[in-house]
Amino acid sequence: MKRFTTSLSLIFALSVTLNAQFFNPEASEQMKRTLRKNNHVEKTMNGQIVKRLFKGTSKALYGFVFKSDEENFYHVSLREWEGREIMPYLTTNEPLELTVTGDPKLLEEVMHLTPEYLTLENKLDMRLKGLAHFESVKSSGGQFIRNKSAGRFDMTREPDRFHENIAIVSKKKVPGNAWSYALENEDTIIVSYDDDDLLKGKKKLTYFTSASPLSRGNYLKAPHTYNFLGKAPHAPGTGFSHWMMAGRSASLLEKETIAVMGSHLDKRGLLNGFKLAKGTLYFNAKNGEHILNATRGKDSFEAYVKKTDENTMILYAIKNGEETVFYDNNDLPFTTRNHYNSEQVSFTGDVTEVHPLKEAQSVKLKSFIVNDSIYISVNQVVALNIQKMIKEGKKVSITGYMRKEVPGEVNEKGYAIMALSKIVVNGKTFNQIINDITQVL
Repeated sequence: MKRFTTSLSLIFALSVTLNAQFFNPEASEQMKRTLRKNNHVEKTMNGQIVKRLFKGTSKALYGFVFKSDEENFYHVSLREWEGREIMPYLTTNEPLELTVTGDPKLLEEVMHLTPEYLTLENKLDMRLKGLAHFESVKSSGGQFIRNKSAGRFDMTREPDRFHENIAIVSKKKVPGNAWSYALENEDTIIVSYDDDDLLKGKKKLTYFTSASPLSRGNYLKAPHTYNFLGKAPHAPGTGFSHWMMAGRSASLLEKETIAVMGSHLDKRGLLNGFKLAKGTLYFNAKNGEHILNATRGKDSFEAYVKKTDENTMILYAIKNGEETVFYDNNDLPFTTRNHYNSEQVSFTGDVTEVHPLKEAQSVKLKSFIVNDSIYISVNQVVALNIQKMIKEGKKVSITGYMRKEVPGEVNEKGYAIMALSKIVVNGKTFNQIINDITQVL
């Protein structure tokens, strides 16, 4: 027993030593001070910008190095989505007035030099004095003040651009375990080693390029460079957030002849795809009417799709004759506040259909239908509390916001769609907090 205790002591001592070697308290403290904004102070300095800083495959502006009249150097970061607005004011090697904010200690001393900071110091042959966040600048180009009340982003993507049969001009290795494909239309597509097999043997590419809202305002050194999205979500509704919100992306498409066997509806009863002889072709429900108009009266049509597996395809475009392509904006189904009636309504009815979550663990309930006519969605917190009670035939009392008919959607089942705010079941009341009704359904 004594020998076992001694061994444990040695293991514990060794682990403490190893942790001490790899744990950097200064780096941890610097991160805390950077993120903790409640004690940040404002500072105004005169000097000049000596280097603008860019990152990513498209080289997005994210900051600059500022040299004050006192010969001190500051690493100044800015919000990338304001880069396009700020860039005209960031003249280098010219006198300007700069206002920044930051932690009082970090404005005077860089506690931990990251590899990025060390590289900057070596390249510019200087020592960083402090770390700051951009607030405003006054230069020969005028004055720019950071917008502190920007509000929510418009979460729609910029319109997708369709490129058909674009020849590959050259291919070369680039940092980050990736290949760079230069195309004849002057686009450049960055492909990871893992995805490169999807492009092997191809001399021409058909693809979509698009930009997410988060990169819409970026100032880019390489505006025609895109990250290749090779691996699509495995199933509709899973993985879209990461996949579709990729900053500047290109999706490789395949041309398919589509013969429609029937409609595919989502749980709300909205048209969101077509059943095929083998599998399903999905599109965004908000484009249902548009897609129907483009395919009406045809036994089959040509489409450009992204295959996610053997039985699942996502629609990007429909070929109509030789020239016209109908685009399906394959965006996340963000809605707007005016899609809902502002007044809440209440009613009592019977549960007639239950929709469980697939592959769920503790949370198993996604939504349900009441009186064969009203679709009710529930969040995970409420679902955990009521999922054992929600069964077909169960009587419930519901309060919530009714969704209006939204232009572009095809509601084949005719369900009324409700954002739940309160439910009474088995005499117990459960409230569903709605912080943002645009994100409910």
